[in-house]
Amino acid sequence: MTERTDPARELAEICDRLNVDSKRPGAEFLAAQFDVEPWSREFYQIIFCILERADFLKRVLGAVDYDEDFRAEAITHIEDMKLAFSQSAFGNAWSHVGIKKVGPLNAQPLKMLSPAVRREVAYPKLSAEEISEVLAETEQLERWLSEQQLAEHDFIRQAILDGLAHFKFRMLRLNWLGWGYATESLREVIAAYFALERTGPTAADSPNAEAVLRKVEETMKSVFKKTKVVTDVVSAGDIMLRGYGALMLTWQSGQIAGLLPHLP
Repeated sequence: MTERTDPARELAEICDRLNVDSKRPGAEFLAAQFDVEPWSREFYQIIFCILERADFLKRVLGAVDYDEDFRAEAITHIEDMKLAFSQSAFGNAWSHVGIKKVGPLNAQPLKMLSPAVRREVAYPKLSAEEISEVLAETEQLERWLSEQQLAEHDFIRQAILDGLAHFKFRMLRLNWLGWGYATESLREVIAAYFALERTGPTAADSPNAEAVLRKVEETMKSVFKKTKVVTDVVSAGDIMLRGYGALMLTWQSGQIAGLLPHLP
């Protein structure tokens, strides 16, 4: 059976990995863990991703069948954990501020949330081989798209490329943050796909548009199958980008770029 995980479990695992005593300033300690330069663009991207993931977990908790006092206490722990990635933690020794926020006081309650959260949002853990296969496919699509042109719809092609780049960054640099977070970046690709589909460009207007739609759809179907997402639908040979896309867009609809005024 494929091992599964969820946002609460993944966030708890982040805390466990960062629960290391260090006298270095928080920013230097975290940058070393991330293998980036302190205060670099990549540093802030990773910090933002962690905070965004914590806020996503708070939104998921809104759908969990919890008593309100339990829900409020859980959110308090999440907010306290986020302080490990604040300016206060960056400027002080990690052992003085940061480690206290990612320690068992907050990490253990996150682990306790996992079973309930998993009933709302769950996804499989991928092996190193599966991750390599997925990256190879998306990189192939990225190279192919970079050689295409879509006339007046070329901004949509660029949006797809941007989504693939974000996915690649998260897979390569944020692999320890959790597979679920990387998968969500495919929302951008799906949103751009829908946008191109809805414009209905003709062969005369944009001769490459149909080829782009077909190539993106084929790659996304293959990625979903390799990542064991909607496995039952894939095995039936009837996967629809629209169905999975609607699910992904629903997860964090407030952050979708304004490419699609209306979802199907």
